[in-house]
Amino acid sequence: MKKKIREIFKYRVHNLAFLAAVVLVFGGWLWAFIALKDVKQDIIINFESLEEINGVGSFADLSKVGFFGLIVTLINFLIATELEKRDRFWGRFTAGAMVFVGALIFIYFVAIILVN
Repeated sequence: MKKKIREIFKYRVHNLAFLAAVVLVFGGWLWAFIALKDVKQDIIINFESLEEINGVGSFADLSKVGFFGLIVTLINFLIATELEKRDRFWGRFTAGAMVFVGALIFIYFVAIILVN
């Protein structure tokens, strides 16, 4: 067990990418919670310029996005660690994709805050 944990934290690029992605997802989630905690009516979840408001929901719906984002980030971290053992390019590519997905989820939370 110790060997597996030591092996996971051996790769610095993946650890930094994982940390950045978690900070983006959790930071956006926390910011949305703080910014929208006083909203009494339903929160606009989906907005398009052509069709206007497509979906409304509660903060629980936003929490599902945050929780899913953290799970995806963790899974991508484990995949990137396994890929690094076999091929450095694909391991780092997956780590970069993990940060990209974290940034997209952060942008989602910022957009929801601005719309509401």
